[in-house]
Amino acid sequence: MRVLLALPRAQFVAKSVAFAGYDWVQRFDRLTDHCEVAEQTSRLGDPPAGFDVFSRCNLWILNTARVEIGPNSHLFSILVWDEKPTGDGPGGPSDFAERVRQLGVLSVSSIRQNSWSHLEDRNLGYWAKR
Repeated sequence: MRVLLALPRAQFVAKSVAFAGYDWVQRFDRLTDHCEVAEQTSRLGDPPAGFDVFSRCNLWILNTARVEIGPNSHLFSILVWDEKPTGDGPGGPSDFAERVRQLGVLSVSSIRQNSWSHLEDRNLGYWAKR
C-alpha cells in the first residue's frame, strides 16, 4: 500500500490530521508504518504558483492509480470524511470525490469520520498486501 502526501509528513500531520485529536495522529502513524510514503514535493517538485498543494495531490493520486492499475482492473477509493459536499476547500475529500465521480470509472466509498473504529490495525495486514 502507498500513501501519497500533499506536504512533507510533519506539515501534513499538523495541517490535516492533528486537528482530529491525538488518537488520529496515532492511527496515521500506525498506518504509515505499514506503507510506502511519498511526499508530493520530493516526487513532483514544487507546485506551480497559485496551485493548491491538496488539489495537486488529488490529481497525483488519481493519475498514479490510473496508470498503475492497468486497463483491465477496477480501482476503488476509500475516503474518510464527513460527507459534506463543500467546506473542506480545494483539494479536500469532497473535491477528491467529485474528481472520482467525473472520471466515471472509479467507485468511491466514504466512511464517516466518527465510524472509523471498525477499520482497526488488525486490518492493515490485508491492505498492505494489496
